Amino acid sequence: MKSLLYSVIALCFLSTYSQKTTYNTAVSAEVYLGEDELPYWFYTNQHGQLDAQTNFLGLAEQNVIFNLSENSSIELKGGLLYSDGIQDDFIIDQLYAKFKNKWVIASLGVFHEEEELDGLSSTNNNILWSGNSRSLPGILVEANAPIKLFKGLSIDWGLGHYELNDDRDVDGAMVHYKRLGATYAFSEKSKFTIEVQHFVQWGGTSPRFGELPSGFSDYIDIFFASRAGDENAPEGEQINALGNHLGSFNLNYEGKIGDATFQLYHQHLFEDGSGTSWNNFPDGLWGSYLKLDNSIIKSVLYEYVHTINQGGFGRRNGNDDYFKNGIYRSGWRYNGRTIGVPFIIPTNIDTGTGTTRVRAHHLGLTAAYKKFDFNFKASYVQSLGTFINPIIPKIETIYTYGSTTYKTETYGAITLLAGIDAISGAGKTKYGLGFQYKYAF
Repeated sequence: MKSLLYSVIALCFLSTYSQKTTYNTAVSAEVYLGEDELPYWFYTNQHGQLDAQTNFLGLAEQNVIFNLSENSSIELKGGLLYSDGIQDDFIIDQLYAKFKNKWVIASLGVFHEEEELDGLSSTNNNILWSGNSRSLPGILVEANAPIKLFKGLSIDWGLGHYELNDDRDVDGAMVHYKRLGATYAFSEKSKFTIEVQHFVQWGGTSPRFGELPSGFSDYIDIFFASRAGDENAPEGEQINALGNHLGSFNLNYEGKIGDATFQLYHQHLFEDGSGTSWNNFPDGLWGSYLKLDNSIIKSVLYEYVHTINQGGFGRRNGNDDYFKNGIYRSGWRYNGRTIGVPFIIPTNIDTGTGTTRVRAHHLGLTAAYKKFDFNFKASYVQSLGTFINPIIPKIETIYTYGSTTYKTETYGAITLLAGIDAISGAGKTKYGLGFQYKYAF
């Protein structure tokens, strides 16, 4: 964190030469009522800000933007959060510096990903990085906008490095991230995007294998998914690619008809060669999204999550056991929360328990009338456990969520929330109510 502090001080000094400075402060308070646990969508995909037993949350944020020129700026933001429940503590929600110009955005610190698809998606439009866990500290450099190569064709890119500084099996593990995408516009109203994103857990100190490879040459190996060049690496990383690799192929078609814009998308999940060869098809996220102008209903979304097949070796499926790894035993988690699609609960290597084989149908809708905004989400999830430890009979769950927000002219925004969950076999229904107040100045 010292390097982050020094960077913030340096940026503040440089910002004295900026042309214009904008300050924004926001405070919010949230109160929740439930029986034993809150409904699922109250605490899921909320950047780890609250959990199933949270009763109160308070957040204070300060944001400063220094406009260096017409096309460049520096943004500093800090947010301090208190939440009771399981964690019951003060935490840094966000603390970052961000430089932006016409071509690039560079972010350093702890920062949330931008909200996608009006917040309706079950994964925030990213099957591997859903916003379900607390945000990882790190650095991300990415294109500010797609770069046009020639008529109709443009590319997008991003490169990041993050630290897994929570309490986990492999202490000090890191995450490498990159993406590369290409968009072809058939017309002003029709375009298709294909993107590949790649994450790798690597480095750190394992209680079983000791210090894992983490030098520059090892970074080159994990960047290109090569076998470990370090003879001290675990045998599995000398035979297979160094580190724990996860990725997805993202396909998206966007079109416009009249006042409506729609998207059709698929995100194909992979963790090894069987996934990159599409042997686990149709696993992944399938979705559609409709954005409406000049209508009370503003957007509608439907998603289907399928992780039943799971690629493997030869004709055997199930070896992938998504978000699990034999060396990085904490799996694709941060502070105990799944980083990717939240319906998956990574397998605990010690006990063998987990739910990585799921089917889920998910609906979302937003609407607005005068000063009121409405949000509705509902999910039907079938949990089948894993191939090795199946759940028989499967668990079927329905999660529902609704909120109404009233925006006042001068006194902030007030939101009322309600949710109901029903779980098969448990003979139990969970109810919850919530109240949120947010004021910005």
